[in-house]
Amino acid sequence: MWHLYGGVIRELDGQGFTRYEAGFAQMDLAVGVEGGSFFAGQKTPEEMTARELHQYVSLFGRGPGNARFAVEYYRKFAVPFASAIFALLAAPLGARAAQGGRFVGVGLSIAVLFVYYVLMSIFKAMGTIGGLDPFLAAWAPNLCYGLAGITLWAREDGWLLQRLAPGAATNVPS
Repeated sequence: MWHLYGGVIRELDGQGFTRYEAGFAQMDLAVGVEGGSFFAGQKTPEEMTARELHQYVSLFGRGPGNARFAVEYYRKFAVPFASAIFALLAAPLGARAAQGGRFVGVGLSIAVLFVYYVLMSIFKAMGTIGGLDPFLAAWAPNLCYGLAGITLWAREDGWLLQRLAPGAATNVPS
């Protein structure tokens, strides 16, 4: 038996709008489940698997209150893919940082990871509040870093190829 105090009963129509509303001071409700066990099975979006998130989003939709579940669903795929994006970015940065020594390489690595984490947090927040599509919110850091990696490869193509295989570069800066 649950004892509820100072609540409101709402009846919703098929579109989710309130059709009927009544307040109550006290209500006894027989649900057959203890309160602690009812809430024990709940997980945060970060704790849920991709399958659980997909089922949740399919069941409840991608509305403003559920956007965090959709963002987290797409992040389950975007975050592991980031390792490939870092590899794309690392080669041209690593070749340039090699000229500056180990300290420059380590510092650059820390800065790259820090900026990625900041971007990931900003885009996650934007997707969670509904300011950005959940798919884009999850994949935007990878898109930013992927474009940066492609740009660096294109810009340093001649220099990088000459460094890795002398005589292979076609566009060597003078």
